[in-house]
Amino acid sequence: MDDASAHPRRRPSAAKPRKQPEQETILYPTEIDDDAPGRAPCSHKTEIDTAGRAAAMLYDLHLAWTPAWTAEQLAQTLALAAQLGYGTVALNHTLELPLPGRPTAPFPAAVPPHVLRRATLLLADPAASNYRLAALAGRTLGSADSGVRMDAVKLCVALHERVGDAAFWAALHGVDEDPKSLITYYIVKQQREHAAAVAP
Repeated sequence: MDDASAHPRRRPSAAKPRKQPEQETILYPTEIDDDAPGRAPCSHKTEIDTAGRAAAMLYDLHLAWTPAWTAEQLAQTLALAAQLGYGTVALNHTLELPLPGRPTAPFPAAVPPHVLRRATLLLADPAASNYRLAALAGRTLGSADSGVRMDAVKLCVALHERVGDAAFWAALHGVDEDPKSLITYYIVKQQREHAAAVAP
């Protein structure tokens, strides 16, 4: 017996499969466009590569919802979503500030398909976000410095154009009548200038 038969060569072991990178799930909302009847939203899964990792992108259906919907309307909408292949539907309820102390039925009961419930708070709502600007203007309208007073008036005019008449005067509640009269004068002046600029 020779040395080769006495000591047979070992076969190399099979290479171990590489461990697949973990998958990351990203929810990408899709909306139904009410202005485009008959247009069906997409419903599929797409593999994407993010920073060297394979991520599964899922699409869910985003529906704007209000308590004015009847139970029949909600059932029909969810049934349509299920027919389109959506197993998960997100109902989004937009809440305007200030929030009511006791909201009436803010969200419906979950029914098939699975329903996600979201609330959108309008943080840029004029009635909530611009009170600080109005309060600042109200304090500076009575300044002894005429330049500061004029800057406050300009701020008020710009604020009025942004938030509208009702919200603006509600935010200036408590300001003296004399500054209000001056603000009104410049608001009307600006409106006339804008009208003259667009006139043929």
